[in-house]
Amino acid sequence: MADIFDTWDRLSFGGIEFPYTDLSIKGSLRHHLHEYIKRPGGEVETLARRAYTITARCEFVDVFQGYIDLYPSRLSALISLCEQGFAQDLFIPQFGRAMKVKCTEWPRTISAAKRSGEQVEFTFLEDNSEQFTVLNLIGARTAALWPKAAVLQIEINKLGDFEAMNWLEKILDAIEAFLTAYDLATAEVEYVTARIDVVIGRLNRLAQLPVMALATSAAANTAMLGLWSVAVQIKSAQTAASRPLLGWRTNLPFMSVVDVSMFLFGSPAKSVEILRLNDLDDAFFIPFGKPIRYLAPV
Repeated sequence: MADIFDTWDRLSFGGIEFPYTDLSIKGSLRHHLHEYIKRPGGEVETLARRAYTITARCEFVDVFQGYIDLYPSRLSALISLCEQGFAQDLFIPQFGRAMKVKCTEWPRTISAAKRSGEQVEFTFLEDNSEQFTVLNLIGARTAALWPKAAVLQIEINKLGDFEAMNWLEKILDAIEAFLTAYDLATAEVEYVTARIDVVIGRLNRLAQLPVMALATSAAANTAMLGLWSVAVQIKSAQTAASRPLLGWRTNLPFMSVVDVSMFLFGSPAKSVEILRLNDLDDAFFIPFGKPIRYLAPV
């Protein structure tokens, strides 16, 4: 019979997968105990759930089946995410879903008796702080794409592998398409989302090439993970906002803002919000195919 752990998706933080030896999740309630003189026991007043604390104890070694360049490159990428202090998606295998968290501690231990890597204990704390809309979140991070891509380009060129260089060219094209979409078509959020998905997808294809599994590709893997980290942060910003900004095009010859609200939400109540998010020439005469921005329903 197959081990149930084998059916679970891998633990990952900010899109970077890594193995663990122990994974503990602490859940608890904020509460107050009311005690009374000469009365046994007490009454527990439940306030609200505390933030989850997740602790992952990990062994990072230079050779680990199923994980390319786990140590030191993948560990370095994880530490870099922790040091940035941004909330990231932590995929928890036993939950089967991701939780938005910040890494608050990551002590590292090396041992003279074990010289192939090091032990790391990550402590993640659930973060439910209110997010800005998706375009504001993306804007702060797009500037990091080209510097990271330039480092990856240098390392891939050193490898001299034709297939890797071919995928590098496709990755650079995808980044340029994403930035063009952001600069020139920010209203069409669905297109921007699709472009950053292409960047991540092509980086995944590059990571699967045989040349990237060689010891000589350590620097290229580090550069790739650095670029991958930035791209995943942008993608996470889109999906993690409490009410993500979405895009849609009108599908009738002429619509009013009330018609749009009825179509998207089943109610005219969001008409004012739609007006605030869109520059409409005539709120009662919106032409066919007009891009409309709206906040996702709660």
